[in-house]
Amino acid sequence: MPLASELLRAGFLTVRRIDVLMGLLWGAVDRLLAGDPVADRTEAELRAAVTRDENTAVAYVLSAVDVMFAMRAGRLEEAEALVARSMDVGRDVGDADAPNWFAGPLTDRTHVFIDKTDIGPSRTRENVSPVNVASAHRGG
Repeated sequence: MPLASELLRAGFLTVRRIDVLMGLLWGAVDRLLAGDPVADRTEAELRAAVTRDENTAVAYVLSAVDVMFAMRAGRLEEAEALVARSMDVGRDVGDADAPNWFAGPLTDRTHVFIDKTDIGPSRTRENVSPVNVASAHRGG
């Protein structure tokens, strides 16, 4: 977590709030990914700071974390609803790829996202694979 620590130090020295938020963000993400026992506390600190500062870019990352937690817990309907909200936040912060970030994880759950791609109406969930899609785009 050297980057997170460096950003926090810089934020306190320069009084740039975005540096503090980014330090909290990277610290929380690092701890969540590592399964650190204090990850929940770090995430709660970040959420409080984002609420106070109304930083939509960091809120966007947190919305993706919410999707991940819902999926890990098997709450797939909730995850789908969270995806929709997260994509809206992503578009609001200017992420043109926001819809693409969430298509993959939920594709196994439902083919709603597959139906919106250009792989053709004759494809079904069962026969859509990277090989089949690549073959279709090559004309084979």
